[in-house]
Amino acid sequence: MSLELSIPGDWRSWDDASKDRLIARLKAETLLLGKVATYCEDETPSAMAKRWLGDRWHHRAYHDVLDQLALDLEAGLIDRATVSLPPQVGKSTWVNWFVFWSLARHPLDPIIRMSYAAELATTHARFVQGYVEDHGAAYGLLQKRGDWAQHNWHTMTGAGLRSGGMLTGVAGFPAARMVIDDPIGGRALADSKIVREKTYNEYSANLLSRLRPGGWLLIVNTRWHDDDLNARVTKLEGVESKGGRWRVNNLPA
Repeated sequence: MSLELSIPGDWRSWDDASKDRLIARLKAETLLLGKVATYCEDETPSAMAKRWLGDRWHHRAYHDVLDQLALDLEAGLIDRATVSLPPQVGKSTWVNWFVFWSLARHPLDPIIRMSYAAELATTHARFVQGYVEDHGAAYGLLQKRGDWAQHNWHTMTGAGLRSGGMLTGVAGFPAARMVIDDPIGGRALADSKIVREKTYNEYSANLLSRLRPGGWLLIVNTRWHDDDLNARVTKLEGVESKGGRWRVNNLPA
């Protein structure tokens, strides 16, 4: 696959903005041809956020834990992890940068991100989409024309994000990585056994089938119930500290 991009002979006379667009397309071309694996030199999601936000990025101690988790997922040291944090501490903001960072590191691969409500998932997807629009050129991530809907979009190189509500499904959309961000929307819903059953059934019967072999999966949420999705997946496959599959991070923020 290639963009079949040629460099015009008069490119030296172009304005700076036009040259920058050409450089971005050349980066995308080299990624597609496999000549370069990634242009991402940001060591962690927080480092990427700091690079683009400057003083607007407020780094907290728990970000260090999350960044290490991101590194271990990306390195293949683990492929399943949960993170639980109290509400309103900015966990979804970090996840937005984590998704963008992962797309930059793997510019050929799509990601699925689910939340309890489709509207919330689309809002998160739009944030990441904005990062691609504003900063993606530095990593060779350029929007693909005709494939830029807020809830489902791709770049020219194949990286992209499909988002949806936890119970609405993502049939027909495989992904190399998956994030489930707040699968249940609060204590009242978590107290419903029917909602918990539907959430787990959607996870086990549908979402897992969308994940490519070897891909990682991260669940980020607030623990509202001791029979939530975190509890069920760790009961089934065990926790890392006891020789199981899942790394569990319970953070008080």
